[in-house]
Amino acid sequence: MKNDGAVAVTVDIGDDFLELVDSQTFTYTVTPAMIAAESAFGAANRDNFYKAFNFFIPLAGFGAADKIAVPPGTDLMVVRQVLPYGEFDVGSNYTYDNRFYLAVYNWADVDSDGAVWTDKNSNGVVNFINDTAVTLADYGSELVWNDPRTELDRWEYGRFQYSRPVANTYEVTVQDRSGACTMACSLALRHVYTPAGPRSPRTSATRSISTRRRMSPG
Repeated sequence: MKNDGAVAVTVDIGDDFLELVDSQTFTYTVTPAMIAAESAFGAANRDNFYKAFNFFIPLAGFGAADKIAVPPGTDLMVVRQVLPYGEFDVGSNYTYDNRFYLAVYNWADVDSDGAVWTDKNSNGVVNFINDTAVTLADYGSELVWNDPRTELDRWEYGRFQYSRPVANTYEVTVQDRSGACTMACSLALRHVYTPAGPRSPRTSATRSISTRRRMSPG
């Protein structure tokens, strides 16, 4: 440890470690029809980096649709996603055909309707209408929240972290000292559109979720 500053600091040093508590895996499939449905309301409304996503996967706290159970006392959750390379680069020409951003969100049911997303047109895709307004702090386009075609509930989801490599493997970590993921958390996929995407075969990525708890020696 080194302090390059001009003022002395006091730090606490401990010998705690993170012990693996549980590891779970599941597969989520995106079909060509789902990719095409991203554009249900036109190309201008198929993507929003800051305020929306294309595919919603409940992890824990949503009820019967939950993919995993987050053990009580979890201090760290590690989410990994692996997409077969042949589905990422269908033509093996070093140009991606299916690329996703992986993110982890928490959820607070502000309007008490029991859902953050309602699939109004039953296409398995999160649809929305983009606004022309740009808001801070992320300086991103808003959604038209009062448009009935927007399927997300405003103010109910907050992003912990995201992973967006130009690759077929992803990893996101969430330090969960507050217990937020034990209450309700989800995965979200943002699909990076390419003309080849809707014509590509279905993509089936495997997600592994490992949870760890802080422990002290002895």
